[in-house]
Amino acid sequence: MQAKVEGKVQIMLVRLSFSYNFANCFQQNYLLCIGGFVMDKKKIVIVCADFNDEITSVMLETALQRAKEKQLDVIEVVKVPGSYDIPYAVKKVLMESVEKKIDGIITLGAVIQGDTEHDVIVAENCARKCTDLSVEFNIPIALGVIGPRVTWENADKRKEEYAVRAVDAVKMLIDI
Repeated sequence: MQAKVEGKVQIMLVRLSFSYNFANCFQQNYLLCIGGFVMDKKKIVIVCADFNDEITSVMLETALQRAKEKQLDVIEVVKVPGSYDIPYAVKKVLMESVEKKIDGIITLGAVIQGDTEHDVIVAENCARKCTDLSVEFNIPIALGVIGPRVTWENADKRKEEYAVRAVDAVKMLIDI
């Protein structure tokens, strides 16, 4: 057992087996004890669209890194063909959330503007359905989907920002 004092809060790290390697504490199923309460790392799932993979693959890597920084345990990454398919995968994950004890979901995708209104339909329906599912299941779902009406260049510039904001949003909602 090791303790670290930051300000007025004492944080103790306790590992299930008896090793005192502080550097690996959050990667090796330590429990975080604050003020006498034991809290497991919060479990999240990331649902990521493959369409526009040059953008979404970077978003996924950024989200995984940010989740690690925020001490969130990504227990599963679900890949779907496109952003329109995200709500279907989210609902499947939510239906299994009782067994997995999921605390939140992050969605990642990029809906690039074309010559028609297709991007608006895809992005709006993805956002609306994810919101509906979040309220229905009472589990936070962060929308990290770029679009609609976004050019490839703008999406490419925003990919890391959207991923970071999605992780930060789900973490904040979990902590409410």
